[in-house]
Amino acid sequence: MSGMRVGVAYLVRVGDPINVRLGDDLLSDVDRYAKVNEISRAEAIRQLIYNGLRATDR
Repeated sequence: MSGMRVGVAYLVRVGDPINVRLGDDLLSDVDRYAKVNEISRAEAIRQLIYNGLRATDR
């Protein structure tokens, strides 16, 4: 399954890398989320964006 990662309840295609600047507090929150969920920082960011976008679709 090249290029695919399994998230919590969905599949996310891992595409091209992007650069995003996050403030210290937000990055700390992302890292805490990643640690609690035992996932990488990159996967945490993917999940948080995915879940945030889904929440706005309601």
